[in-house]
Amino acid sequence: MSRTYFEIFCEIIDDGDPLSTQTAMSFYHKLKIECLPEVKSQISKKLIDIDTKSRIEYLEYILLEIDKQNYVKNAGLWFISKHLEEYNVKLKDILNFNLNNLPHKFRFQVLDIHYKDMKPYSKEKDTAFLVQTDFMNYLCKVTVDELIEFCSNKIESYKENTIDGKSTGIKNELLENFHTYSGLDNSEMHELAYHRYKQQNLDKAILLLDKEIKNNLLLLENSKLKIYFDQIIEMLKKSQFLNFDNSKMNMYVNQYNLDLSILPKVKNSELNKLLHLTGDPYNPLNGKDYKIYFEAERVQTDFYCFTAKLEINKYIDKVKKLETKYLKVDKPSEEKKHSYVKLYAYKLSKYDNLAIEHNYFTYYNDILLSYISNVKEEVEEMILKLSPIKIPLFLKRTIEEIENSGFQNSSATGIDKYLKKYNIDANKLPEINNLKLEKILSTKDYYKTLPYEEFSEIEFIQEQFYWSQK
Repeated sequence: MSRTYFEIFCEIIDDGDPLSTQTAMSFYHKLKIECLPEVKSQISKKLIDIDTKSRIEYLEYILLEIDKQNYVKNAGLWFISKHLEEYNVKLKDILNFNLNNLPHKFRFQVLDIHYKDMKPYSKEKDTAFLVQTDFMNYLCKVTVDELIEFCSNKIESYKENTIDGKSTGIKNELLENFHTYSGLDNSEMHELAYHRYKQQNLDKAILLLDKEIKNNLLLLENSKLKIYFDQIIEMLKKSQFLNFDNSKMNMYVNQYNLDLSILPKVKNSELNKLLHLTGDPYNPLNGKDYKIYFEAERVQTDFYCFTAKLEINKYIDKVKKLETKYLKVDKPSEEKKHSYVKLYAYKLSKYDNLAIEHNYFTYYNDILLSYISNVKEEVEEMILKLSPIKIPLFLKRTIEEIENSGFQNSSATGIDKYLKKYNIDANKLPEINNLKLEKILSTKDYYKTLPYEEFSEIEFIQEQFYWSQK
């Protein structure tokens, strides 16, 4: 019976003398790159086939097995900090395998050289062994901690989605494992080719995730919807495919006259041949034709990455539209009325900016009166819906909102001299029976055609009449 990747993972971290056969970086690569993703994938697939209670028990079993292994569990950053400082090394370069960024001497004479290949009993050999031991212990703990966090987060997620031990029906397996299911495995694509691989991985992952999301939306409380949508978008945005450089597709556009807008359809027969070609480039049976298989692998990889980027971005947009739909709630509430009153008060306070586009009469009729009418209508509707005990508080808050706009501080006496000068009855405003004043209040764009003294006077008069109407 073949071993699982988790069993292999445990054997690696439990090895009492891993440096006897490999360097610290070889150890880290085997654990982090070759083994950990497969462990996560196998755990995730196992979880799909069992119920919630069994999932928690299974994950707790994984954590217990990890704890049994004989690795240095307290190997924190302090294990390697002295080496980082001594050799002027950035930890992120080691964690991300950016070995070319490391100092040459440190990389090839200390960290990534097998100590058995060095001069026996030399100081350099002892130093390399000690430094690699510290890094190996630290990198082992970092990788194991990543798996522990992976399992612990899933346990918490399952516990959050259960009440008194019973599942609420909320599922996150497909979301949490979306990147695994939609990921790129070149060896599998050698067998299926681009189109079939896309259908069985990317398309299927998006389809199943969509079903999971729709099911969860039926079960989630409204108070949790925003958090859930944020979680979906955050997870999707972590896709490695979103980092794909679109400019790589330019060569296909130029060479094969490719229309990117109709992908995954491809009209060019030569390009289609490469996209449908199956077979391992490293298979010696391909003989002299091996180059076309390498070419097909490159083309199919680029097309899959580009298509995945398009589809994932498209699905993110779909999720955002769903979010808008589900979070858009009609609120026959006090909050809606107050927000409208705030907008009304804000508009009334913006005369100085809007005077360029509206003269006094237009502004009064089209803006002031329409807002007054709307606010009256909504306040009346709200009064009918509220219980009698809440009406006084609602009216008080509405009045306060309007008063906070600031225009009440403007004095109506500012127009007194114009009322007297043009013989206008203030009680009949906005009706104006003086042709000269009517012309002044009807003037638009006066600042463009008149001298400063004249347009400033017109602006002042319009403003005084405007404020007097509120």
